[in-house]
Amino acid sequence: MDRPLFWDEPIEAQERGRLVHVLNGWIRKLFPNLIIIARRPGRRSVETQLRQRTHFSAEAWNEYGPLPQVVAVLELIQWELALPNHNFLPDDPLMLLMNSSYGIDDTFVFQELETQYAVKYNDEDFQRIKNEEWTLGHFITDLLERGRDSHG
Repeated sequence: MDRPLFWDEPIEAQERGRLVHVLNGWIRKLFPNLIIIARRPGRRSVETQLRQRTHFSAEAWNEYGPLPQVVAVLELIQWELALPNHNFLPDDPLMLLMNSSYGIDDTFVFQELETQYAVKYNDEDFQRIKNEEWTLGHFITDLLERGRDSHG
């Protein structure tokens, strides 16, 4: 599948109709301070589409940095977001990917990347990433450049 990740409305509608999703909604209304580890909107779309990608497209990532470094970032994102594989494409929307995580997993992704690459993303950076609708490729290029700049 060469199409970037997208919001798949039929899949999301099916997910919203699942009993677990309905029960989580009721629990949140009755106990708003209770933390529930639930699927966020977009999760099923992302998981389904990644499962359909049966191989990693190394050639698609050639221009985004040294392949071993790019793969390391992609594998970290996969691990932290508990996704089925790291068969991401450079044009995958970063916000769809991060917003589809469980709870605050997206925060853990950024914290881990900041630690491993000695970089810092502040609130203005996150706002720019969101407003400019960064792709995963754009983000990885930025991350690796920041990492190089911080190491001199």
